[in-house]
Amino acid sequence: MKIGVSCPSEYWHLLKAIGFDFAEGNFTSTALAKESEFCVLCEQREAAGLDVEAFNCFFPSRITLYENDWKETAVSLRQFAEKGFERANILGGKIAVIGSGKSRSIPSGMNPKDAEARFLSILSLLGEMAEKADMRIAIEPLSFTETNLINTVCEGYDFAVKTGCKNVGTMIDFYHAFTVGDSLHSLPIAKEKLFHAHIARPNLDRKVPTEADREACIRYARALKSINYDGRISLEAVFDKDIEKDFRNTYPLMQLFREG
Repeated sequence: MKIGVSCPSEYWHLLKAIGFDFAEGNFTSTALAKESEFCVLCEQREAAGLDVEAFNCFFPSRITLYENDWKETAVSLRQFAEKGFERANILGGKIAVIGSGKSRSIPSGMNPKDAEARFLSILSLLGEMAEKADMRIAIEPLSFTETNLINTVCEGYDFAVKTGCKNVGTMIDFYHAFTVGDSLHSLPIAKEKLFHAHIARPNLDRKVPTEADREACIRYARALKSINYDGRISLEAVFDKDIEKDFRNTYPLMQLFREG
């Protein structure tokens, strides 16, 4: 299993020396970056000596997913995502995480069935585009405080299957699973579509795992091993001021996922 870190690009250079395998970047900022800014990202990736294999924060706030006519929405999404996938691919991207809880939430007053149908159309469109860039889409189940659409792994799995796209799947974010009480027993159900994983400590502060969280990390690692998951897991947490110290302190616990 590969282990990585979701962090700002100025910290990518720290990861390889510590032992991490990849970085996780920001899809929106990568897609919207000026050419000069994107050149800097490429330089930071080269200096780091590892690929940016995963990307989160998919939807920019300027694109509304439900309010406009579908054709208008599809055009906006296609223009934005085409640039994003192209650049993500250049940086070594393999996975695009669809989190963006606020963007995807069902608006007040909208029929949930209509919103779900629209979101499926969005996922299908993005899945087709991602496939051309040799990337996969991972729908991220989020906490109830972040979204009212897709909160559990089983819900993410159901949406992925309904798209009919082989490269659209779901993922497990252990922090969000903790907050919503999602059972790890759901992982075997979704295993054929489980494309990615995130972790922060199982605590509402959402900080990096510490030795106090070892038993939880062992439990999570065993749950993934039990379904023969051999993909990627990213540390996606709230960091303290000394971010390098956080990287180094939590690395031994992240190693548990390699060991199973």
